[in-house]
Amino acid sequence: MIKVITFCLILFTSNSFAQNSSNINKNTNLEIANQIINPFLIGEYNLKVYGFNVYNIKLFSENNKFSYHHKFAIEINYKMNFTKKELVKKTIEEIARIQKISNNDQLKDFEAQFIKIFLDVKKGDCKVAIFIPKKGVDLYFNHQLVGSISDLTLAKYFTDIWLSKNSSYPQMTSTILGEKNDQ
Repeated sequence: MIKVITFCLILFTSNSFAQNSSNINKNTNLEIANQIINPFLIGEYNLKVYGFNVYNIKLFSENNKFSYHHKFAIEINYKMNFTKKELVKKTIEEIARIQKISNNDQLKDFEAQFIKIFLDVKKGDCKVAIFIPKKGVDLYFNHQLVGSISDLTLAKYFTDIWLSKNSSYPQMTSTILGEKNDQ
């Protein structure tokens, strides 16, 4: 009888592990699944600029509603190539615009941090930023941890590029935040 129960438990746990693994593979990167228990896909958007596919972006969270009080992840799958220099420049421009920062010394400090953790991206590359309250952002590139932003203000500024109501692409922002889905 104990052998039958043991066999049933093994069979049950292996089936449920297989089901969980396939759900993870369909919906999330492994680094998201490892950092966020039962990640919830809040929204997804395919960004096109002047007819060019730029990237696909997804927002995952611990809850079904976005909040900076809970872990969340932004996953970007690139459809174009960008140099590290282009990405750093655009990131600093967006942070300065959204946060209304004109202090060049502060922006240079931010730039130095991004230079350390950004890489060139090619079509098909994937970047994941995992925001952890009271810790900051861990940044993954093609499933490898490439760096962290431990300054909580900068971590929020960085994720606000996509999540702020003042983002460059408000339709993208409202869609990934689950507010509308009219893509």
